[in-house]
Amino acid sequence: METRLYNELIQTLTTFISPIQANASYIARLDCLFSFSTIARENKYVRPLLEDSDVLEIKQDRHPVIEKQLPVGDKYIANDVLYYPADHYHYRAQYGR
Repeated sequence: METRLYNELIQTLTTFISPIQANASYIARLDCLFSFSTIARENKYVRPLLEDSDVLEIKQDRHPVIEKQLPVGDKYIANDVLYYPADHYHYRAQYGR
């Protein structure tokens, strides 16, 4: 009797495999995004401001892996980056690199 009930249950559930898999995928995505948002909040990460420009400007740049692997008591020093692609191309043309 138990085997028959089990087989009936499996047979009934097979019609729902596709929706169950879709829901599992949605839940996994939500879980991932929630984890990202939790880590971002805990570490005070901010959303980048994207502009239509050739200049790359990063203020208070941090590397999350290196920052977390520092020895206890060592403070991570954030960096600012200002990059102009035209300067890079000029440098390459001048020095051949």
